[in-house]
Amino acid sequence: MSYGYESLISQNSNNICSKFKWTSDLSIGLSSIDEDHKFLIDTLNQLIACLHNHNSDDEVDDIFITLMDYTMHHFAREEQIMKKISFPNVKLINFDSLKWWNLTPTTLI
Repeated sequence: MSYGYESLISQNSNNICSKFKWTSDLSIGLSSIDEDHKFLIDTLNQLIACLHNHNSDDEVDDIFITLMDYTMHHFAREEQIMKKISFPNVKLINFDSLKWWNLTPTTLI
């Protein structure tokens, strides 16, 4: 199984820039969650590119905040769906432990 991860070598240097790629084997078959995953992968790749290209702190912060906010939205949506469909062992998933998103970039600095 492929996890959609590939390494890219910058043409301008010997630095390695990692990139995630959406592939069909990552699909869970639920379009709303698949679209979330695609957006998260795209946003993570934007963050990686910003860091690799030494973009400004403001640009990195903006993308990081977007990634954090959308991750919060995504986990909340997954939790609701799992409970709604009585997903097996959903009670074993500690969604509260995933709520690290209450942090803000200013609390991380």
